[in-house]
This record gives sequence, C-alpha cells and structure tokens, in this order.
Amino acid sequence: MEIVISIASKIAESLVTPIGREFGYLIYYDTNMKDLKDELKQLFEMKDGVQESVNAAKTNGEVINSDVQSWLKSVNELILQVSRFEEEVSMKRRCLYRRNISRKATKITQDVHRHLQKERTFNNNVAHPAPPPMIWSTFKEGFKDFKSRMTYVNSAIEVLKNEKVRMIGICGMGGVGKTTMVKEIIKRLAGLKVFDNVVMAVVSQSPSIRKIQSEIADELRFTYDGEDSETGRALQLYGRLKQINKILIVLDDVWTELDFEAIGLPYGPHKGCKVLLTSRNSEVCNAMGSQEIFTIPVLTPEESWELFREIIGKPLDYPDLAKRVTNECAGLPIAILTVAKALENKRKYEWDDALKQLQSSAPGSISSMNDKVYSSIQWSYDRLESDEAKSCLLLCCLFPEDYDIPIEYLVRYGWGRGYFSNIDKKQEIECILWLTNFKEGFCC
Repeated sequence: MEIVISIASKIAESLVTPIGREFGYLIYYDTNMKDLKDELKQLFEMKDGVQESVNAAKTNGEVINSDVQSWLKSVNELILQVSRFEEEVSMKRRCLYRRNISRKATKITQDVHRHLQKERTFNNNVAHPAPPPMIWSTFKEGFKDFKSRMTYVNSAIEVLKNEKVRMIGICGMGGVGKTTMVKEIIKRLAGLKVFDNVVMAVVSQSPSIRKIQSEIADELRFTYDGEDSETGRALQLYGRLKQINKILIVLDDVWTELDFEAIGLPYGPHKGCKVLLTSRNSEVCNAMGSQEIFTIPVLTPEESWELFREIIGKPLDYPDLAKRVTNECAGLPIAILTVAKALENKRKYEWDDALKQLQSSAPGSISSMNDKVYSSIQWSYDRLESDEAKSCLLLCCLFPEDYDIPIEYLVRYGWGRGYFSNIDKKQEIECILWLTNFKEGFCC
C-alpha cells in the first residue's frame, strides 16, 4: 500500500509542478516583463562599455580577445531576438497570449543574465598587444619575376627547405638586385610556412655588432634586460634565438667575415637556425661556411628593356635612343631604375645628353662600385636642377650607411645650413619628397 501511495505522490508531483509553473507565468506576467526590462538595461550599458573599450584597443593597434568578440556577437544576436519579441508583444496584448509571452520573457531574461555574468569575467581585459608584423609584410612591391631571377629564387627556396643545409650565400655585383631578390625569397618562404620566424639585419661595409644585435632584437620584439655590453647582449640574444624552433637569419650586404658568437647567433649548435647571406664577394660567403652560393647575373637585354619600358610607363617617343640608353645600364636594375625615372617626360636633347654622359662617366677611385652604377648615379646627380637639391642629397651622405633618414631631420638640418633660404615651403617639401623617392629607388 505504501508503494502505491509513493507512486501516486510522484505522479501527482510531476503533473502539478508544470501546471503550477504555467500558472506562474500568467500570475507573474508583469513581474517577468519588468525583470526582463531591468536586465536588458544592464546588458545595453555593459555592451556599450565593452564596445568603447574595444574601439580604444583597436585604435591602439591591439588585437581583440576571441572571447570578447564572441560575446559581442552573441549579444547582438540576443538583441535581435529581443526586438522580434517586442514586436510579438505589441501584436498579442490579449490575456490569451500573456502566459506564452511571460514564459518567453523569462527565458530571454535568463539568457541576458548569462551574458551579464560572462561580461564580468573579462575584468576590463578585452584585448592584447598585436604580435609584431612579419618582416615580409613591410616589404614594398618591386620584384620582377624575370626568368633569370626566378630560377635563383626557386633554387634558393628549395635549398633552404633542405634540413641538412645550414647556410647559403647570394652574391653579385652592387646594384644587381640581391636585396630585392632576398626579400622575394622571404615572402615566398612565409607563404610556405618553412620558418617560424625570419629576421633581417643590414651589415654594411663597416659592420657594427651592436647595430646587428639591435635590428634582430627589434624584429623579434625582444628587449635586452639592462645589459649594455656587447657580450652580455650576445648571451641574451643567443638564449632568445634558441627558443625558436625554426628561424632564418638574413644578413644583408656582408663585406667581411662575421663573428657569429660575438653577435649572439646560434648558428651551428642550434639545428633550427639557418643563415642567408648577401655579399658582393663570393669569397666572404665561402669563408663563413656557406654550403650553397648563388651568383646573380645581370638582367638579359630583353629583361632590361622590359623593365625600362615599365618604369617609363608609356609609349616611348624615341625607342631607338631609349634602347641605347638602356644598354648603357648594363643589365643592372639599380641603374635602369635610376635612369628611367629621371628621363620620364623629358625632351630628346635630354635623352641625348643622358646617353652621352652615361657613356663618358667613369668611377675614378671608387673601386668597389660598378662603372655603370656610378655613371647612372653621377648623371642623376648632375641633372638636379638646383643647388639646394644637390646640397640635400649630399647631406644624406653624412648619415651612416643604410640609415633610414627621417625626413624631418633633412628639413631641420637643411634649414640650419641655409639650403632652403631661397625657396618657399612648397618647393622645400617637393625637394624632400624627391629625395625620399630617390633614396627608396636605390634599395635594390
């Protein structure tokens, strides 16, 4: 008998509870609607606050946390649901529908409450610093996929993918386009995800260990902990680089053999570290232990002519003369770029003068510079139309090699030396912009 009573009690409970709940929706209609309104007010205020924090973080270049993005998306979806619910309420005001509306209001209130609780877990932390941009993302377009270049690009990539290869060298005369080619190699390696990190440092003719250390550390967003000596910095850099499974270190414009230990490069002991050198001298690459050396040739006559015409950007008025000028550039991209940009929209006598000067110009005592590169630079300098522009260019020579000269420095020093005393502000700005383009044109 007790068993029967227990079973009957359970059945009654299972029937009465849902019925009571349904009557509760009807009885507490006004309360449930007010609760929803209050909760929504809090949610809208929280959403506005989070959105303001998100906007501020984006302005500072930070990356929004994924849970915050998901929360905002979910809140927006919930707001749409509330909007549809409000339309339903306005259409169904009769008592017959109050229970159903009250039940929906209760469910929405519960959803709103969950979102309010979730927001409190952010602790005002909606974003995190953006990772440092990959080096290849800062490169400007400029590589031409000529056949004479792509063969070397593809070969270098395949060699770098070889686990047994630790160091390769890319050699060629100044102005042949080694740096431009290396940047293309880096971009393609990034697409293939061969390395976790790629860093690049310019070595130059008079290498500075501290400068190389700083360039590599900057690209890794790595800070030396209060250490000022080169040896101490080398130890810290070595430890940081060892933490990276696969890294490619590009050392551009190497003139003499480098001491990797003094810099802090873990070449050798760390199998995940590979080095790519560029140098004008293949003996330097050999001395440093390069397992593969690629010697980059000049452009073919056909490629030189194609590049020249592309830079000019329009049909040539003097094609035969233009071809002779192009030939004087000897297949060197830097010379072609310099001369072609300078001859845009020029008259025939200026083309004749350019050809004559390119043929007669000689490098003199500058033994490290190719004759054609020298002649194109000298001709470009000689044809500057004002002494102020020439003075500004010479002012650039006071800065270290490969130094990224801030334009405001040139303006300040130029004014100080009186270079701009006879020209107005507009002309001064044009002069500085020309120098900027001129400098960028030689980053080959």
